[in-house]
Amino acid sequence: MSKHFKDRTAVITGAGSGIGRQLAIQLAVEGAYPVISDIDKTGLEITAKFIEALGCPRPHISILDVSSAGQVNAYAIRLREAGHNVCMLFNNAGIGGPAVNFDQYTREDFDRVLNINLHGVIFVTRAFLPDLMRAKEASLVNLSSVFGLVAPPQVSPYVTSKFAVRGFSEALTTELHGTTVRVTTVHPGAIATNIAASAGASEEVQEYFRRAGMSPKRAAEIILKAVYKRKIRIRVGRDAVFLDLLQRFFPTRYRPIINRLLPTDKHKRSNK
Repeated sequence: MSKHFKDRTAVITGAGSGIGRQLAIQLAVEGAYPVISDIDKTGLEITAKFIEALGCPRPHISILDVSSAGQVNAYAIRLREAGHNVCMLFNNAGIGGPAVNFDQYTREDFDRVLNINLHGVIFVTRAFLPDLMRAKEASLVNLSSVFGLVAPPQVSPYVTSKFAVRGFSEALTTELHGTTVRVTTVHPGAIATNIAASAGASEEVQEYFRRAGMSPKRAAEIILKAVYKRKIRIRVGRDAVFLDLLQRFFPTRYRPIINRLLPTDKHKRSNK
């Protein structure tokens, strides 16, 4: 894949940990130049040190809140002025949320998930699409989730955002057909990242991600291989494949099955 990625500039959001970090590292090894951002400065510095330790050039790093259209637009302008010809974009930044039923979600918590997971993808795509359109060959990679395919309980804002990312990406796939931009939608299953812990999930849920989750390194390998092959849709992990097939064959009856398969914070269920 090195020939495909070599000397190409890749913008990666949420690169301070997890899949974003591994995408940055592996792209650097393949000869690309990662331009990485996150709200976590310490995490970004760790990612940069990993890349430098492998003998690759230090990546361009920026603190960025993708939910702020102003910050995102200014970021894109700075990169253009610095001479970065962006031809790959990985919309990876995202958060979970409290594991509670919808009626227990505050408007602020619900909106925060949507603002980062959905509006962040839209803002970053809008800011960098002109750069991608100018490239001889470009990739736009949006990370949805297996929960953009099925809808488990107690994560309604996350599910809403990831279904919307899926729809947004598929609309762009149609609109950009015939251009130099290939859109890829990614649906990871359980990945061993800190997203559950950051969302304040129970120890049971966190243990599920640690035990059943695929490593971020392996997930990034699958994503980059699919981007190299110009695939428009990727399911990452056996659980993602299984749940996708489950909802295809049983679109109205899969819910009791996933309720038994997936952990939930039962003690947080509403009594209303």
